[in-house]
Amino acid sequence: MDSPLPLDVDHSHLLPGARLSCSEGDPPSAGSPAEALVRFGDGAEAPASLDVLHETAGRYLLDVGPYETAAGTDMPAKAWVVEATGEQGCGWTLLVKAKAG
Repeated sequence: MDSPLPLDVDHSHLLPGARLSCSEGDPPSAGSPAEALVRFGDGAEAPASLDVLHETAGRYLLDVGPYETAAGTDMPAKAWVVEATGEQGCGWTLLVKAKAG
């Protein structure tokens, strides 16, 4: 079993404009959703899945499970539309565009 894609974000929660960086693996391809682990800036983690919404546009659906922030706030499960930024470096980056649904 493969380990989940580590998606790091500097914030304690996701919001439009937040950037998620991944230093390992590749974005999933259409028809092959990937398990992910969102690692928040405060040290909290949440299980997630990343699936292609529009392959040619680099848009994905990030479905994040419930989690608790380091400050003890319960965050419900949410889905987000994210987009590949094309930024290079030590991996790849996604930009949170909007809450899905």
